[in-house]
Amino acid sequence: MLNNFLSLILPVFLSASFSCFNKTNSISMEEGIKARPIELKNGNLTVSIDPQTGGRITSFRLGTDEMLIQNQNGLTNYGSTFWTAPQSDWNWPPFPALHQEAYTIVKQNKNYLEIESSPNAPCGFQVKKIFRFGKNDNLEITYELKNISKDIKKAGPWEITVVPAGGLTLFPNGSKNNLKTSTLSFNQNEKYQFFFYDDQVLQNQQKLFAFPKEGWLGHLNPNNLLFIKKIDIFSSEEVSPTHGLVEVYISKKSKYMELENHGKYQQLKPNESLKYRVNWYLKKLDGEFSTEINIDSIGEQISEIIQ
Repeated sequence: MLNNFLSLILPVFLSASFSCFNKTNSISMEEGIKARPIELKNGNLTVSIDPQTGGRITSFRLGTDEMLIQNQNGLTNYGSTFWTAPQSDWNWPPFPALHQEAYTIVKQNKNYLEIESSPNAPCGFQVKKIFRFGKNDNLEITYELKNISKDIKKAGPWEITVVPAGGLTLFPNGSKNNLKTSTLSFNQNEKYQFFFYDDQVLQNQQKLFAFPKEGWLGHLNPNNLLFIKKIDIFSSEEVSPTHGLVEVYISKKSKYMELENHGKYQQLKPNESLKYRVNWYLKKLDGEFSTEINIDSIGEQISEIIQ
């Protein structure tokens, strides 16, 4: 009788044991793929993406010269991430599935990476991010925002890039005045709005909401490393409510700046998507950084780089 019992139970036990073993290995392998840091290179230009943490860009560097602020001292904002606008839809924090939870690798090769967030997020959105280098030493980033809910939704794409505090930030003059809700003031000449970071005159948190008439936002850090975002231009009425086409946020306490840009605010039916493309450039300028720098010269160099 014992032999009969063993003959019945042993195959079930072995089957269950091997099934659990294989499943465990499968999960470990999948997590290993998600956790692996991913780098794309183009000559001396390198971008690093962390699929495990919201598909965040964690590094953008030229040689060893880093542009982005790194994950340190418990910062919640570092590198570069993607949110939906307006912020009033979620207040704070951003939707976890888009901002901090793991993305899955869809496709990857030497010069290309495609990742996507969870297809079952409670927020009702899924984000796909595509990274590749272009022909002009530029990083091409495409964000695809999909409505995975059963309801019609309205949203705009929003890219947030965090750099260490310091240096010069500039963009072309506006198609309309900056929003009155702005608490950060930029200087202005005939062509550009610009701001030299000065810790002595800043409050803890300040922000600018602006509408440049040409599609770029530039930042020159104290190491004379020039970072440029080339963006689409469209009517200010198509920007997400309460936002600007470009925004600059400063946290004096955390010693960082956010360089932010928005795409069109759109209605999305269930399973409908929008795409938002941004091009990044990183160049080392000759000489040393100075607050006496010629603003028009920097603006002209930016226009030449992104043309």
